[in-house]
Amino acid sequence: TALEMLGSALLICLPGDAGEAPAADGVATALREKDFAIRQKMVTLSVEEAAAFYAEHDGTAQFAQLVAALSRGPLVAFALELPGAAAALAALGSTPAFAPPLAYHISPPADVQRELKFFFPEVFPKETTFALLKPDVEEAGARADVIAVIEAKGFVVVAELTETLSATKAQALMPAATAVELAFLTSAPSCLLALEKPFAIGDLALIVGPAEPLVAREVAPASLRSRFGTDALKNAVAVSISSDEAAAQLAIAFGAQAFVSAPEQHAVALVLPGATAAGKAA
Repeated sequence: TALEMLGSALLICLPGDAGEAPAADGVATALREKDFAIRQKMVTLSVEEAAAFYAEHDGTAQFAQLVAALSRGPLVAFALELPGAAAALAALGSTPAFAPPLAYHISPPADVQRELKFFFPEVFPKETTFALLKPDVEEAGARADVIAVIEAKGFVVVAELTETLSATKAQALMPAATAVELAFLTSAPSCLLALEKPFAIGDLALIVGPAEPLVAREVAPASLRSRFGTDALKNAVAVSISSDEAAAQLAIAFGAQAFVSAPEQHAVALVLPGATAAGKAA
């Protein structure tokens, strides 16, 4: 991934056995001595948050132990940047700063982006995506419940519109829909949403779940379609699955200029150890 090529890594110093905060000062010093650029924060995760972090291990023998270790007290998370970060971080494992009783987690390379996003969402650019709460959600009076689930996952509702779709607008929003599906979409009010957060498109697709609610109840019981869908037609929610689709659907739903803005510009300055020692940090 791009993060791997840039040399990104995530290190978590876990809470102590008695729930005390880890002794992370020595770890931070050791990282800086190896020229890592670091961002760190101390957080305390709830059991639910820890379970979300380790969701891929749900159902395994070690899941409960992993969740307990992550949620028993304050932890310190480090976002790290250095060419060859994974190898450099692994080499530090044998140094005194990383010796017991310190317990720690290093993200596997394949999980770095997801795990960095979990602890440091503020460093990732926000993305806007589209969601359509279908007529079955409106008819069931479940709109507020669905939106509450979405907002609980970190999404911000930046635009909301409730209307009965015309045939033209329904076709434009859902060009692959069948005649039966279009008849349903135009039969009663739907709720159109613009939703914002980092990695919004991919994250919303995970929350929504498989298209068939019966399948969703088997493989993703906490998903929106599992909880609020009835069948393949009345499956509660439709969402964008790519950035191009999101842009097109947002323009159709809310107007061509609704989410057009000047591109954000970002700069990052890293003060390297040598510069600090030479008095160049100012």
